[in-house]
Amino acid sequence: MDPIAVKIAAVTQRIAQAAQTYGRKPASLLAVSKGHPDSVIRRAFAAGQVDFAESYVQEALAKITALADLPITWHFI
Repeated sequence: MDPIAVKIAAVTQRIAQAAQTYGRKPASLLAVSKGHPDSVIRRAFAAGQVDFAESYVQEALAKITALADLPITWHFI
């Protein structure tokens, strides 16, 4: 299994456990893709991650264009 998929699954599980402990609905994971190449974002998307965030417009626009074939939801932080 891809190490990125393993990490995403682990964090998602921790979020679900915390939500259950405190009687809340689990929140979705927002992955900050700042500084990561398109290939890593593609691997994370393949593992089920759909929400990604960038903090610089220049980086965001380049990645949005390069990954336009994927139905990613982009966020600006």
